[in-house]
Amino acid sequence: MELLDPKNDAVFKLMLVDDDAADARISLLSAILRPESPIASATVKNPKWEAELSGPVDCADKR
Repeated sequence: MELLDPKNDAVFKLMLVDDDAADARISLLSAILRPESPIASATVKNPKWEAELSGPVDCADKR
C-alpha cells in the first residue's frame, strides 16, 4: 500500500480536518505557536477540500 505524501496541501488538509485528528491539530499548533497557555481546542472553519485547479498555475508578483 502506497502512503500519501503529507507535504501535499490536499493530503495535509485532509489529515487535519477530520474530527479524529483534533489531538494532532492541537499538537501541531502548539509546536508551531508555542502559546503561553495550552490550546484547549482548534476548529477548522472550512473543512471542505475543493480542488479548483487541474493544471499549472500562473503567478505574478505585484511589486
